[in-house]
Amino acid sequence: MISVIMPVYNSGTYLSKAVESILSQSFRDFELILVDDGSSDGSSEKCDEYAAKDSRVIVIHQKNGGICNARNVAIDIAKGEYIGFSDHDDDFESGVYDECFSLIKAYNHPDLIKFGKKYIFIDENDRVYRSIVLKHDNEYITREKMVSRYLELRQKSLFRFVWDGLYKKDIIIKNKVSFDPYFTHGGEDHDFCNSFSRFVGNIVTSEKVFYNHYLRKSFSTSSKIISNAGMMHYEVEGKRLYETLRYLDYEFEDNAEIYQNQIFESTVLPIIRYYVNAGKSDVELMEYIDKVNEFSFVNIGLKTPSLIPLLKQSHKIGLFSFLFFNKKIKVLLSLVRLRYKFLKS
Repeated sequence: MISVIMPVYNSGTYLSKAVESILSQSFRDFELILVDDGSSDGSSEKCDEYAAKDSRVIVIHQKNGGICNARNVAIDIAKGEYIGFSDHDDDFESGVYDECFSLIKAYNHPDLIKFGKKYIFIDENDRVYRSIVLKHDNEYITREKMVSRYLELRQKSLFRFVWDGLYKKDIIIKNKVSFDPYFTHGGEDHDFCNSFSRFVGNIVTSEKVFYNHYLRKSFSTSSKIISNAGMMHYEVEGKRLYETLRYLDYEFEDNAEIYQNQIFESTVLPIIRYYVNAGKSDVELMEYIDKVNEFSFVNIGLKTPSLIPLLKQSHKIGLFSFLFFNKKIKVLLSLVRLRYKFLKS
């Protein structure tokens, strides 16, 4: 019924908990595909040990090719009707696949199943200092509703990550949906969800929280270091979101503010944040913003937004987005610097 894919690369002490949180599930009709992506710390041998003990575990050993390549290789051999994902340093709560299987039966094998997740922040001393829970409503979403609410659902992280759900394999294979190796410093999950969502007929969401995603200052799949501004990375991500919305015949005019907020948050703000943290000058930042305004998906003929509608869509991003689209760039940069100075303190 389910193929769970876990790329493994120098997982250290975290691999056992990640694997055992899957193998200990009471639902048994699944396979776990461990893709050893060139580990050199003993993780390779640990994968083989699990395969020797449990026939549901399949191990692929390969030279290091990155998380996108590892997931794609596993998709090619997966036997399940549904595909799920896990990072090698995260874990599941018990009952996740029982819940998913009950939804599969109740809703006649939906195309996508999503459940809640918990972000757990851990400091250098391995102590939890913060946690955030993101939940969905119990809901059946038709394609029509998905299209009309696409950016709202994305804002609620329905189309942002892959480890918080199950994806129907037939849709992946038929439409050649894959993880793009272009994304080497994050964004590959967003891109995969973007592509997959174009072909979704229905979605079922559960309010239950099953996935624990750890953000460790000392070690994490999500701790990706950006060695430069990486503007092209964010341009590609923003462009593909825009192309998906066009593919779905999304009503941009009726949803102008939420589109402007999300394009700003996913395309503009990450680079401003990078430049600010790197101590770059306003002149360098202004040069970047001039380039951003040339991106075809940033200015698509929507009217210049007002502050209140942007704030209603997002209290966190609305003000920054308003300043950007109203070309009040110096004020924007001052506020961003102030915000990150406050956060660091």
